[in-house]
Amino acid sequence: MSLGYKEIHDIIFRSASVEETDRFKILIEEMKPIIVLEIGTYKGLSTAVLASIAERVYTFDIMHQPIAREIWRLLNVDKKIEYNIIEDITEIKSYLECVEFDFAFMDAEHQDYEFIRKLFNILSRAGIKKILVDGAEERFPATLRLVEEENMKRFNHDQAYWEEK
Repeated sequence: MSLGYKEIHDIIFRSASVEETDRFKILIEEMKPIIVLEIGTYKGLSTAVLASIAERVYTFDIMHQPIAREIWRLLNVDKKIEYNIIEDITEIKSYLECVEFDFAFMDAEHQDYEFIRKLFNILSRAGIKKILVDGAEERFPATLRLVEEENMKRFNHDQAYWEEK
C-alpha cells in the first residue's frame, strides 16, 4: 500500500488535532526519552512523534495498521521504529528482558481496569522509570482509577505521568 501525501495528511489529521499533537510533542521533549516502549500503535502518529525525539521506539499493537508505516516513512522516522503485532500483552516480556527501556507510553485499552493494571505492573516491575498513560479522562474510569491509585501527575486533559521514586 502506497499512499500520497494528501491521503496520509488526511489520515493523520483525522486522528488528532495539530494542537493535541503539538502538546504531546512538547511533553515528550521535556521527558527526554531514549529507548521507548509504546503499547497501542493505532495509526502510528504518536509513534512518529516519539521517534522524532527518542533514539528508538518499540511499538506494540494487536492489530496491524498499514498506514502507520506510510506515515513513518513520510515523516522520515521509519528506521527508528520496530513495529510488533502481538496477541497478548505478556508477549512484551521478552523485549523487557533484552532491551533497557527508559520510557513507556500506554495508549492501548482504556476501559478494562484489569488489563490496564496488569500492563502498568509489567512495565513498572521491569524497571521502566517513566510511564505516560493516555486516556486519563472521565470517559475512561478504568484508566482514571489507575491514575488515582498511582498518584500520577496529570497532563493536558487526557494524559497522566508516573515516575519511579
